[in-house]
Amino acid sequence: MENKDTIKKCKKHNEEFKYTLFGYCCVSCYNENLIKNKDICENFVNCRNLKQKTKHLFIEKYPNNILILYSYGYHFPLSIKLLDNTILINSNGYSNTTARHKGNLCRALGFNGFKDVEQNKGEDILIFSTSQLKEILEKGFKNKSEIAESKI
Repeated sequence: MENKDTIKKCKKHNEEFKYTLFGYCCVSCYNENLIKNKDICENFVNCRNLKQKTKHLFIEKYPNNILILYSYGYHFPLSIKLLDNTILINSNGYSNTTARHKGNLCRALGFNGFKDVEQNKGEDILIFSTSQLKEILEKGFKNKSEIAESKI
């Protein structure tokens, strides 16, 4: 029988266990499993691990199967991925942290930052304001041709 006072250690890192978001594990195991904002942006672009989130960045899948990347909450859609793989990016700023989120998204798309996206975007990336993105969500548009027809 194991003594209650025995300190358990991680076999991989030989560190004491602590209680974390992932249950009991050592600090090194926790850091290896910690999800970063750049990971969420890459997951959004590549449509994988959609349930992962960080404290201020998360992905939602709408009933019409489009994906929305939110920064700090539902009031600020950072980006929308339509069914035709068109990416809509929010042109508005909100905070320094949201600017970093936008930078992570732009790098996940293969650009050096938002200015690079504005200058070099192709047909599959469109830029809209927060209010326009919310209108697109409200109207349930699924592809860029529906948006073009609506003249948002």
